[in-house]
Amino acid sequence: MDIRVADTIIDKKPGTRHFYFEFIEPRTHQAVSVCTGRSDRTEAIKQAELILKGEVAPFRIASEEARFYIYRRGETGCFSLYFKDPMTGNDYRKTTGKKDPWEAFEIATEMYREICEDIFVLSPPLKKILRLYRTPETNPRYLAAKRDGTLYSYGHAKHMVRYAIDLEDILSRRYPRLLNKAVKDIDSRDINTIRKLLVEEMGRNCTTMKMFQMVKAMFSGLHDEGYIDLNPANGLKDIHYEKVPRQAVDPNDIADILALRNRMISPEYYAYFCIAATTGMRRGEILALSTDEISGDVLTIEKALKYTEAGCGSIGKPKYEYTRTIPLPRLAVDAISLLEPDKDGYLFSMSYGEVQMAMGSIIATACSVYPDRAEVWQSITSHVLRHSLQSCLAVCGVPGPLSAEWLGWDHSKEGLTKTQRIYTHIYARNLIPVAALIDRLYAPDKRSRLTVYEIQTDRRLLSDL
Repeated sequence: MDIRVADTIIDKKPGTRHFYFEFIEPRTHQAVSVCTGRSDRTEAIKQAELILKGEVAPFRIASEEARFYIYRRGETGCFSLYFKDPMTGNDYRKTTGKKDPWEAFEIATEMYREICEDIFVLSPPLKKILRLYRTPETNPRYLAAKRDGTLYSYGHAKHMVRYAIDLEDILSRRYPRLLNKAVKDIDSRDINTIRKLLVEEMGRNCTTMKMFQMVKAMFSGLHDEGYIDLNPANGLKDIHYEKVPRQAVDPNDIADILALRNRMISPEYYAYFCIAATTGMRRGEILALSTDEISGDVLTIEKALKYTEAGCGSIGKPKYEYTRTIPLPRLAVDAISLLEPDKDGYLFSMSYGEVQMAMGSIIATACSVYPDRAEVWQSITSHVLRHSLQSCLAVCGVPGPLSAEWLGWDHSKEGLTKTQRIYTHIYARNLIPVAALIDRLYAPDKRSRLTVYEIQTDRRLLSDL
């Protein structure tokens, strides 16, 4: 096989540590990815040349089209076929009986076709497919995204768990026959029936819409994987509903909670609430806050805490992978001074679940002091604090581009120029008056606190913006 290996075709696949190269296998005419078994690019290029000359055996050969691969244990054994059914989660391993990698790949192709024929004839029932969505690790769309390198996060797979459980519960009570029906026999009338049952059981809301979208995506995946010839959900309309505007909390209510600093259980709880309220940072951005992001009273937000497949926290990029620099309000600076960083410089030790406990504790403390405002405060979450700050800035007359810079929105929607996006550290200087404005809005001392009305009527307060 006289095939030249260029540097450009050597690359790593998502989630792997070895370099692969791709070419058309001459016996089966399939596009294949060959694993060199090397994690260094230079060594991988040399290894690829040796593999194509037939001097060494490949570490692994994967079919790009058929989605199976062959592998060998040891240096002298026969190659074996491996295939994982993405819908049932079943593993298929079978030896090819061949030591030559290309003969083994040709035999593995035929074996794979035979396995698929058996699988497709025995089409699984809807209940079995739904139960795959009950855990992220068996979610077919998540597994397919890991395999293909496409976008479908572990966090999103976790959201699907509740939808799958609730949908199975509804169908078991209202349409049990459908749960035992083979997916290849389900048609568009059945999908419309599911749509109707969801609306009857839960009304028209965001959850109902997302549950039906999961159903449509599920059948789209079954069609893509070859389990069904036609997608019965194709072209069906989503469940529409009238969105209820998100309610913002009055800045006086937030300021009164900040005034209860000495009554809160933990300084970390107060610091989290104060930073969320005055900076509008997202929950994951606050939990990933570290000392290397803070320089005096200037904060550069470049990290966020995200869930990994193991269910634990992992530090990644913020939303939109956008790094922003903002001047910290004095309230936030004082709150950060209460925190003791760990050995790696991270300021918070809380998980996502502990944040909910912290917010619950803070609201309970506030309600005990001001029971007449309990109904308002019960709705406060991390995102409500962010939305409330956004609303305050808008009502006070802060320009949209400045709000976009402060809150880390997608700038393409807020009218920032290309130059402003490039020189964000310089542009952030314009945000200093915004920080001062937030300190006046949320001042715990009522004598120094300003209302939104006072800011609106006295334009001098916004003269620096």
